[in-house]
Order: sequence, then structure tokens, then C-alpha cells
Amino acid sequence: MTKNLLIIQTSLNSKGFTQKIAKYCEEHIKEKHSDKFNVEYINLLETENEFCNGGHLKDYSKETQQINKQVESADFYILATPVYNNGVSGVCKNFLDIHAKEMGKKYVALVENAGGIYSIKQPYNMLIQCFQYYKINLIDVVINTTGRSFDETGNLTDKIAMENLGRIITEFEKMAATHKSMPEAE
Repeated sequence: MTKNLLIIQTSLNSKGFTQKIAKYCEEHIKEKHSDKFNVEYINLLETENEFCNGGHLKDYSKETQQINKQVESADFYILATPVYNNGVSGVCKNFLDIHAKEMGKKYVALVENAGGIYSIKQPYNMLIQCFQYYKINLIDVVINTTGRSFDETGNLTDKIAMENLGRIITEFEKMAATHKSMPEAE
């Protein structure tokens, strides 16, 4: 039985490496794992997901409500974010402020793209705290990339990042097998 996997790309830089690694994940999973995962892709650069104002979902735009339905229908997530100030981007945090409830008790893998190696896994540590309230399961395999992870044409060349994507897929497959019926958010 296929599970729904939602990839959420949170960079507003159309030529940035976060865009590239998120697209790589989407293409790789569709090509090699389409028998197990139905992949959807949200590029927040191309949406008008509103700023969180603490209000009820019904008071947000139709597009934000539609994004929320996509989030709710997914079983697994890959969250791709640039690293700014040792944390997730503001766009990523805003997305989570609106949609995290629908991710409750489900599984998230993190893809982080940083300017250098010194902030590696800092966003992961930040998300652990953010995810506690809704009991979102952040898996312990992270794809970390920098500009050096790509060749001059923008293709991923980082073997560790590629291997970690394989590990993420393996983790998701284990979770899908263990939880035949994925629990719904409270």
C-alpha cells in the first residue's frame, strides 16, 4: 500500500541550493520508490501561504486552507529549509506555525542547506522543540548540504546526502510497515 509523502520546500530563493536538493529528493523518490510513496511537492516560493496570525484556519485564504488539506492528507514529510542564523528559515517556521497540527504523530525528515558546515544540525535541534507539542516525530537522519554539495551545473554530487536520502526512505518504509494505519493528529 502506498503512503503519501509531502515534500515542502521553504526557500524563497528560486536559484538556491535548497530548491535543488528538494527537487532532487522529489525526482529520486518518484523514480525509485513510486511503488511505495505517492509524492506531492509544495514549493512555498510558488504559493501565497499567509503569515500566521494565530487565527483559525477558516479565516485564512483558500490557498492556505488547500495547503493545509495537503499537509493533513500526508503520512510522511520531507521538510527542506535553508539555514539562517543557525535555524530554519522564517518561511519554514511560519509554515509550521499554521500547519504543524496536521503533522501531529506523523514522521518528518529534515533537509537543511547551509552556507557552511558550522550550522549543520542546528535546525534539527530547533525543530525538536517545535515538534514536541503536536508529537511530530522528527527522524534522526538529516540531509545536510552546502554549496559544495553541488557541481557547477547545480547537480547534487554529495554522496553522503544521497546516502542519507536512502536512509530516510528506509526509515519511512519501516514506519509504514510498523504503522499500517498511520495515526491521525489529535
